[in-house]
Amino acid sequence: MACEKIFTTCKCFFSVGVIFCYFTTNVLSIKNERPSPDPSSMRVKRASVRVAVVLTDFHKQLVVDEHNRFRSSVTPPASDMLRMVWYDELGKTAETHSRLCLFNHSQGLSTANFSEVGESIYIDGNVRTVSEVLKVAMKSWEDEVRYYSLQDNFCRQDCSHYTQLVWANTYAVGCGVTTCNNPNAYTGSIWPEGQFVVCHYGPAGNYFDVKPYVQGTPCSKCTSRFPICSNHLCSSTRSYHQCFAHALIFGLFFTLAGLNL
Repeated sequence: MACEKIFTTCKCFFSVGVIFCYFTTNVLSIKNERPSPDPSSMRVKRASVRVAVVLTDFHKQLVVDEHNRFRSSVTPPASDMLRMVWYDELGKTAETHSRLCLFNHSQGLSTANFSEVGESIYIDGNVRTVSEVLKVAMKSWEDEVRYYSLQDNFCRQDCSHYTQLVWANTYAVGCGVTTCNNPNAYTGSIWPEGQFVVCHYGPAGNYFDVKPYVQGTPCSKCTSRFPICSNHLCSSTRSYHQCFAHALIFGLFFTLAGLNL
């Protein structure tokens, strides 16, 4: 996710007395690449769960806050960006997929509330704290913005994680983390250890030929379902931070009013 490795292959064939050659190029997005082991040893190694991480409320709030921070600060600004909240059903499906320790996307995801579910995945060759690996994963998805043009709705390289991250109509997220032995990092490679991060989104984004959001003044296109503007994001309720701030203000007001009596 954090770096791209470009492979160029030359292929030639002979026809009617002439040799024809052409080049093919493939790009892999990986993090902390490790040397591929001998193929004979790969056959006897199996990916397995070392630590079945269970996200705490702190980790869940971290995921929500980081997503909303990215979404509220997109450039150019979004007029219709929804504020995200945590959904346990998405957290459960993301956790289940992370337990496979296979760096592959799910297929045909759905839950009770979402007929289509989006997905972002990340693998790290280091073993970090849960908070650290979540932050690194989300930052790697955000950094794909450098490949994307909203005006042209075009990615110069893969940026589907970023576009899902800032898909305006997506309002629910849930993630899972697993520390793995011998995780399948990418096709043909197995690492001795690593952490697999999966986030699921509802409703899914990344529809063909559709921009992730509508450019404009923040909250200018909030709908009746999400009428409240919360830090440049459309919401059905005020954020925890806003409610806490208002409570402090009201508390201070009534305290001062009481002192004046």
